[in-house]
Amino acid sequence: MRFLRQQKLASQSSPQLSDHEVLVEKYDRYLRDVAGLASATRIYRRRYAREFLAALECESTDALPKIRPRDVARYVEDSARRLKPASATVLAVSVRDFLRFLATSNKVDPKLSAAVSHPAPWPLATLPLVLSKTEVCALFSAFDRNTEVGRRDFAIVMLMADLGLRCQEVASLTLGDFDAQQGAIRLRQTKQRKERLVPWTPGVARAVSSYLRKGRLPAPSASLFVRHRALRGSPMRVHHVRGAMRRAFARAGIRSGKIHILRHTLATRLHASGVGIKQVADLLGHQSLDTTARYARVDLEQLRQATLPWPGGIR
Repeated sequence: MRFLRQQKLASQSSPQLSDHEVLVEKYDRYLRDVAGLASATRIYRRRYAREFLAALECESTDALPKIRPRDVARYVEDSARRLKPASATVLAVSVRDFLRFLATSNKVDPKLSAAVSHPAPWPLATLPLVLSKTEVCALFSAFDRNTEVGRRDFAIVMLMADLGLRCQEVASLTLGDFDAQQGAIRLRQTKQRKERLVPWTPGVARAVSSYLRKGRLPAPSASLFVRHRALRGSPMRVHHVRGAMRRAFARAGIRSGKIHILRHTLATRLHASGVGIKQVADLLGHQSLDTTARYARVDLEQLRQATLPWPGGIR
């Protein structure tokens, strides 16, 4: 919009926001400043808030007190039918949280959030997808480490595959986050907005060292990973990290486009090697052990070895 105004192709005045858009913006500030939610989480919270207001035809704040519990229950039930169980749970949590926010400013009845039905919790119903050893080897071989970009992207994949870092955590790393004395990396911008110290592995140390010595462009930015194309030397953002990994997945012939599969693979590998659930949760930054418990069920080969034949040849 700034560019269009400079070219005199758009009005100098800002567009007028509707009442419910102003309300969603206030809700977003609450999610950021009070609830401390990550930007990725706030995106879908805002989306569900908009969809909720549109479905109940709340074009202005005057319509909010007219919302009845049966309206809320009907909306959640109708919307959940089109979603997978995990997405239905996210929908219910988002709508309930939005109604609680509205209640704090006396726009709706505080008891209205109780009308949101609770989807059946099945956290262990599905197994997380993981990469095989062959796929991991193919992925590591998909980088040309004779080039600057190849060294950079290989350092990124090592951080994600060996330490379980998220794309946001990788993109926010700075040169000062590496503590050589403790042999660890300080993660400052995590999903839970809580700092945590992660010990690096020899593979990560070699990959990052190679990138810093022969790959990183001279740049005024303190960011660890910088861009090598347009806006050379500027910090890599989350979508740059995600794009680099997706291109590597394609080169390695890995069909899954979900970068989170690297965290799934690490957690499964660690648990299969005897690392406890609590230690895996601490490494990955999980607040709940239920999130980590899924990986205790993934190693199907171990389960097959644990099964015993029926005695006496009974089938």
